[in-house]
Amino acid sequence: MVQGKFQDILRIVSEVLNFKIRQFKRLDGGWGSLDKETGKWNGMISNLVNNEADLITASLTLCCKRDEAVDFLLFPLATQSLGLVIKRK
Repeated sequence: MVQGKFQDILRIVSEVLNFKIRQFKRLDGGWGSLDKETGKWNGMISNLVNNEADLITASLTLCCKRDEAVDFLLFPLATQSLGLVIKRK
């Protein structure tokens, strides 16, 4: 679940943009990998591409064709490389 700096940032953004936060964990626990045979994503990336989520917060590596499936909003928080990931239109 969202904690720490991301929780604070997400709360502020939700207040400014007037949206409600609904947090949930992936049942498969996956980050988001592309199945080359089916062309389908698993993990958090599948939540975005299947319209089950509008935004995810994670320390998620920009790799594996993820940047072709979703948009990454990256910014440094302290010494970590963290960011927000949103679905493509």
